[in-house]
Amino acid sequence: MTNSRTIPATAISELFNESSGDATLVFVTFHSSELNDTIRVVNDPVNFILDGQEFIGFDFEINLLSDNEEAPRANLAVPNVDSRIGENILKATNPVNIEIQVIMLSQFNEANFPRTEIVPGQSQRVYRAKALRLVDVEGNIFTVSGSIRSWDYTQENWPGLRGTEDRFPGLYWG
Repeated sequence: MTNSRTIPATAISELFNESSGDATLVFVTFHSSELNDTIRVVNDPVNFILDGQEFIGFDFEINLLSDNEEAPRANLAVPNVDSRIGENILKATNPVNIEIQVIMLSQFNEANFPRTEIVPGQSQRVYRAKALRLVDVEGNIFTVSGSIRSWDYTQENWPGLRGTEDRFPGLYWG
C-alpha cells in the first residue's frame, strides 16, 4: 500500500526540528448553501491570500483529524471575533462543510499585507483534508466550537446495492 500524502522535504525537516524559524499555518474554509458567504480563516494575526482567496487572520484552536481505527474526527474552537462566523454557523440547520489546509509560512511573502504566495497557486500543502463536516456546534458570544468529522464508511450498509430483478431486469432473462 502506498502513502498518498506527500509532505515536502523542507516541511518535514522544519517539523522535526526542536526549534524552527518556519511557522505552520492552518487554513480553514467553511462553506454551505446556508451560509451567506464562504468563510476563510487562518491561524495567524495577519490576513493571507491563498489561491486568490483572502483568509482572515486570527487565533483559533484546531487539532488535525485522527488517524486510527475509528472514523476520522477533530475539534475546532473559533473565537467569535467576527459576528459573521458565529451567526452564520450557528444558524445553519445542516452540517457546514469544511476544508483544512496546512502550509508552511515560508511559502508566503511576509513583506506583503495581506501576505501572498511566493508563487501564486503553487504553495506546497503539508496537509490537506477535504469533504469534512462541522457537527455538534455550540456557541456563545466568545467562542464557536464543534467537532469535525469525515464520512464514516463503517456505517454504510453492505452491500450498498443489490442486483435484484427489479433493479436489473436485464440480468434475469429467461
